[in-house]
Amino acid sequence: MAARLLASHLGHGADLPNVFSGAPRSTVPILCTDNYLAGRTHARGTGVIVDARGTLLTAAHVVAEHQLYCDLSVLVPDDDWSRMRNFRAYSVRNCSQSIELDLAVCHILPIGRGATGLQAAVLRQSFPRVSVSVTVTGFTGWGLSPTSRTGLLRGGNFFRKQEDCYCDFSMNLTAFEGMSGGPVTTVDGQVIGIFTALGTGKFRGLAFGISIERALSFLHHRGVPLDDRGTTPP
Repeated sequence: MAARLLASHLGHGADLPNVFSGAPRSTVPILCTDNYLAGRTHARGTGVIVDARGTLLTAAHVVAEHQLYCDLSVLVPDDDWSRMRNFRAYSVRNCSQSIELDLAVCHILPIGRGATGLQAAVLRQSFPRVSVSVTVTGFTGWGLSPTSRTGLLRGGNFFRKQEDCYCDFSMNLTAFEGMSGGPVTTVDGQVIGIFTALGTGKFRGLAFGISIERALSFLHHRGVPLDDRGTTPP
């Protein structure tokens, strides 16, 4: 059922203008296909492919309790998002979560015979200690067109739940809901963190995330092998 709905979904979005050219194939939309009523498909958040075996890193709240109301999948383009001609659909399985960090690691499996080679993101080993320009990329709506927001990295205090997020850095940019779980990247395309929360109230105009150092530690403790550069081996 989910595969048929995704096929229809892809058919409606084959030719898309004005796609953000900086988004690589390793940044993917996490789609929710309703398992009740009309079975509609929409973007629930964003994920980062961290190895060619299909390991997906995202925010825990994107995948938490999804089985109650939807089937999760991702779309992987055959090229980067500016030159794509086709998509491949993968199901999202076996998620392990850290509620404290708002991080989750899942595995993606091809739906049908539509598998394509997966491209891993470039994960930086350490978090920048100075303010640098960063970009957050994510998906909304049907999840067929990535959008980015750029701002400056701000410093590192770990915000607890009383501040309504678990995060250890902030950025002076306005994000949107579908960016949850998306990569925070430097100008050279290296992932330095995962976007987890949009600032509200006194934090309006800010976005928050978990640093790559905490994310790599999370992956390590979940059994994802990492080499010395902070990326998974081929």
